[in-house]
Amino acid sequence: MVNITKENAKKIIRIEGEMTIFNAQEIASSIDISDCKEIEIDLSGVSEIDTSGFQILVALKKEAIKKNLDFRIIKSSDVVNNLLQIYRVENI
Repeated sequence: MVNITKENAKKIIRIEGEMTIFNAQEIASSIDISDCKEIEIDLSGVSEIDTSGFQILVALKKEAIKKNLDFRIIKSSDVVNNLLQIYRVENI
């Protein structure tokens, strides 16, 4: 589930549940980063993540860079942290 709130020029994207190949398309298509200058991602509610979920995060960051937006992950669950450690990525 994706929940997006907007505070002035900042969008806060909260993703809960699974970020896997089985729902990656649904997650990716529900995220819109237009009309903002900052993006904050809250992954504290992610219960499972695989390479498809990781690819969504990388694609979001690339799009943010392309649009010159501030991008940061503000919270993440243990499963997200574990995946980032496996990929040896400290910060997306």
